[in-house]
Amino acid sequence: MRVLVCVVMLILLSSVSQAGILDFLGGNLSPKNRERPVRSRTDYIVLHTTEGRERGSLRKLMDYGEANFFITSDGRVLKIIDRKRVAFHAGTSMWNGKVNIDNYSVGIEVQGTYYGDITAAQYCTLRDLLAELQEIYSITDDRVLTHSMVAYGTPNRWHSRPHRGRKRCGMLFAKTGVRAKLGLLRRPAYDPDVKAGRLVVGDPYLAQMLYGTAPEQDQAIVHYVSPTANVISKDRSAWDISGDDYNSAKVLYMFPDKTQLRGNQIRDWKKIPVGTKVVPAQ
Repeated sequence: MRVLVCVVMLILLSSVSQAGILDFLGGNLSPKNRERPVRSRTDYIVLHTTEGRERGSLRKLMDYGEANFFITSDGRVLKIIDRKRVAFHAGTSMWNGKVNIDNYSVGIEVQGTYYGDITAAQYCTLRDLLAELQEIYSITDDRVLTHSMVAYGTPNRWHSRPHRGRKRCGMLFAKTGVRAKLGLLRRPAYDPDVKAGRLVVGDPYLAQMLYGTAPEQDQAIVHYVSPTANVISKDRSAWDISGDDYNSAKVLYMFPDKTQLRGNQIRDWKKIPVGTKVVPAQ
């Protein structure tokens, strides 16, 4: 049944018969395209989730050229930056000793959240887009990564060393079942930069989600969607919840006494009371 849905979607969306998805995409949407350099090599595909509403997410991606492709909730593929050019999608990033992964990867933004699921139409389109890009660049399944895998943080008040765990973006695409639906039969078995000592684990639950067994992944998801996931406790800091955005104006802190402050308004982070609710940046 799912195969039939995919076939119908492809016919409706692009009238594809013999050619692939890339042959039917229109011109670049981002004005940043013409100023972006062509990548010297392409070793990875990095998958993202928008964590925001579709219209606003697409506008931001277009304005700043932050992805090569965007997949809407109804399964349409929009080209933001030409696949051969650098899109600024991975930010502060490292994988297997390489930094600035933008220079080595194609970035795909998928409308959705890091803990939810994507639509049937998105599965169909993303599966075909991945297969086509993997063939073009000879990218194996275990080099289709998530933003949460490659993002890392520099030392801060909670971590004295560079650390993995700065972003949860795209972590859904590390799930064994999700990858199987996308035709990805292999995934990274461990974090090569943590194993080599270049980084330390900053978010144990995220590491469990990215590299654990299927039951361990399910347990991590439960942790992230629990009612206390965004509440500061003795074991859960502002950074654990918001990452490097913890002191940003985009993050709202709702204190137990009903006081509300933005991250940039807080001066003494040691005095944030247990029970403070954090509304992360979108």
